[in-house]
Amino acid sequence: HRRVRSARAAEMDVDEDDVAALRSALRHAVGTICERERGARGLALEPDALATLCFVVEQYAKRLAGDIPAFAKHARRGQATADDVLLVARDNPEILRKLEDFVAFHDLRGKPAKPAGAKRRKKGPDKTDHDDDVELLPDG
Repeated sequence: HRRVRSARAAEMDVDEDDVAALRSALRHAVGTICERERGARGLALEPDALATLCFVVEQYAKRLAGDIPAFAKHARRGQATADDVLLVARDNPEILRKLEDFVAFHDLRGKPAKPAGAKRRKKGPDKTDHDDDVELLPDG
């Protein structure tokens, strides 16, 4: 089986079969969501409308895939966090509100990420709690 690659795919080191599989999965996911909404709203989505919506979702995902790491890099972090996603969404108040609710509900903020290259400081003897009457609980 010979793998076919477009110039764009070769440039990005992405296999066309992988792209087709991702698009198929996206179409299935978006179609499933639309079918569920159809039940709630009573409006069917024609195949050309579904294809157009999938294209929009794919293009938006590509934009986010570029913007989110840029925010993380600007914050000198090696990994993107939920906060970076919220920053990208700040120009759309309705989506931002829903994302903030999602992040809060799932407790995705957690502890702030350390800047890239940050080193942990070791506690010296003077930083240790020696109070025998207090039982310290681990963070978590």
